[in-house]
Amino acid sequence: MFYTIMLLLKVGLFSRSTEIKDNKALIFSVSCLITVFIFTFIYFSRNRRKNGIAFFFYFLMSTVIFADITYYHYFNSLPSITMLKQVGQVEGSIRSIINPINIITIIDLPFIYLRNRIIKRRKRNKVTHYNKEARIGVPLGILATIILVFIMINSWGFIKNIKSQELYTYHFMDIINYLKSK
Repeated sequence: MFYTIMLLLKVGLFSRSTEIKDNKALIFSVSCLITVFIFTFIYFSRNRRKNGIAFFFYFLMSTVIFADITYYHYFNSLPSITMLKQVGQVEGSIRSIINPINIITIIDLPFIYLRNRIIKRRKRNKVTHYNKEARIGVPLGILATIILVFIMINSWGFIKNIKSQELYTYHFMDIINYLKSK
């Protein structure tokens, strides 16, 4: 739950920092739904290392948000995989534009890692198990909601806005396009 709330705050910071132009509330809502779905999927699993997996996802998304915000402040667009390959050429310029908002997205990572180490020592082998209906039903319910939202977004003609501005969808589509080009 902790990672979910922290990442939702960072998603809000991402939405604000990247100056989403159209359908701000819709795009933020989609990002929140996807975040909650991923963490629900992790926490409702039977994996004994679910806290470590949740931290890894939180770490990954924090660094992606950091890179996105930093890149956006310099280039006024979100980075693609191909563009990120060229970041080394403007590395000095990017360093000069890093500001406190960018740093906020990653400054908590060492502290959260230390928090995890302390909690891990206290809660050895304590794993929460959910019944089968909850483990399957809750993530599926959220996934069904996401699918319905995307169907409605597509029928309203807003899918292009989502693809170009929403955190997860943008990167998912970028990865697919990158893999297709290879």
